[in-house]
Amino acid sequence: MDNSKRSTKSTAFFNGFGKSRRIVLFDTLIKNHSVEESTSILAREMCHFKLRHITKQMILSFVPARMLFVLSLFVNKSQALVNS
Repeated sequence: MDNSKRSTKSTAFFNGFGKSRRIVLFDTLIKNHSVEESTSILAREMCHFKLRHITKQMILSFVPARMLFVLSLFVNKSQALVNS
């Protein structure tokens, strides 16, 4: 991915679902790191996928959102009771 115009950070990430999953490597990562380092970063991203870190993080990120939704229901209900 061409990111050198926007940032100097080197990064990689998983993108897509199902059969269209891809590991994206930024061009800054390829320019600034040796082949061994790039291979290590690629292996780390593959381990994140194999250990299901991505799926677990997505599930965990929904929990606070649901808690805030339930909290908003209680707040709205209490305001309705106060106003009555």
